[in-house]
Parts: sequence; structure tokens; C-alpha cells
Amino acid sequence: MDWNPHYVYDELERLLYVEQGRFDTFYMVYEGDSMIPAAYLELDYYFLKFVPLAEQDYHNRVNVPRDGVDAFLSQVGLSRQDKFHEYRWHNESSDTIIWSHSDVVLTLYFDPERELGCGYLDYPGETLTDMDGFMFKGCIEIDCKETDPYGVYALYEGDSMDEIHLGNLPPDKLPDAYEYESDYICEYDGERLMRIWMYGTGSDTERFFIYDGDSDMPLYCLNLVNGVTHGATLFRFIYSR
Repeated sequence: MDWNPHYVYDELERLLYVEQGRFDTFYMVYEGDSMIPAAYLELDYYFLKFVPLAEQDYHNRVNVPRDGVDAFLSQVGLSRQDKFHEYRWHNESSDTIIWSHSDVVLTLYFDPERELGCGYLDYPGETLTDMDGFMFKGCIEIDCKETDPYGVYALYEGDSMDEIHLGNLPPDKLPDAYEYESDYICEYDGERLMRIWMYGTGSDTERFFIYDGDSDMPLYCLNLVNGVTHGATLFRFIYSR
């Protein structure tokens, strides 16, 4: 039995439905010629579920085939010209950490005017592995006069963006927070912090910091959570002059 996802697109390159295994199928619902789905219908062997994709429900995850990037971007309402950030890293396995993927590339697309974004994690050394895509709407502004930009992160509960829980855990607090729980990793480019990986916050949480030119303070942070509840949030940091 083939359990790999099967994707079907229409002539506009919109995803029509995804078959996952024998009994689980997701049908996308569009309004007119819109490239962005308004809802999806999940049909399982035991139940039927209709889920509207309101703005606050837009932090979902999807699999993106390697030849399906343009179709994925079209569904979100973006294009390759909206590429906002790219970050590559290599994971070294050890006695305490066994990584699922050795080489990973994050590609982020974002339209600041519409505050609409998406992206995917690619695994260059694994040609048969789909990319992990995510979508989000909105950009949360953080006043750095009161908050450490490197400490802001988000956790998610349920299916609504209204259930985002913001936390504040600066890098120097990570060893104490994870001493008995699990692991964390901080990656730098020179002295600039580029990525924090945390495991033990109820999910696998990653934060990617985006800088403007040669600035030594981040302008944005992408917060990704992969776990029981997925989530994607973009933060924009405001610095008082």
C-alpha cells in the first residue's frame, strides 16, 4: 500500500486535493478564481470535517513537492519575487542528538504591505523527501524598549491564532530552562545570533533572526513550531530612538 501523499492541481496550479494513504483526503475550497483557499474539507474513513481558513487560522503546515514551489506560492498569493530570507545550516549528530535531517535550507517569502507570508524547509541531500511548507498572516510588532528581541517566542494551542502564547526566554536563560529537560542550540554568524533551536517547550521550536544590512540587532524573527500543534509567526522588532 502506498502511503505517500498524492497531490492534484487544476489548470491554475491550485491544489485541489491531497490523498494521504487510503482513507485520508483533503479537498481545498476556493472562491471564484482566487488562488488562496477559503477552506478545506477533510474526509477520513471515520469522519468528515470542514475547516474555514480565516485569517487567524493561517499558521498551518503543508507538504510542498520539490516541483511544486510555484503552485504553493500561487495558493498563498505570493511569487518568487517576494523572497525575503534564506538560511542554511548543517546538523551534526552526536551521542545525545540524532537529527532527522543533516542539511536544511529555510526559504521565507513575505509581503510587508499585505503582511502575508509563507516558506518551506528543504533537505538538499534527500531528493525523495518533500519540503515542509508553512503559511502565516500578520506580523506581530515587539517593543524592544521593554522586551529582549532574542527572547521572544510563541507557542500555540488549538487551531486559532488567538491562542498564541508569547514567551520571553533570552539565550542566557536557556541552559537553566533546559538543564533537566532536553536540548537547545544557538547558531551565530560572527557575533550575530542567527538561529535558536529549542526542544522541550512542548514542541520543536526554532527561531530565525533576520537583520537589516550590517546591523547588529535583528529586525525580524521567524518563529516556527513543529509538534503536536504547528505554528508560524513573524515578529518585527521596534527600537526606540
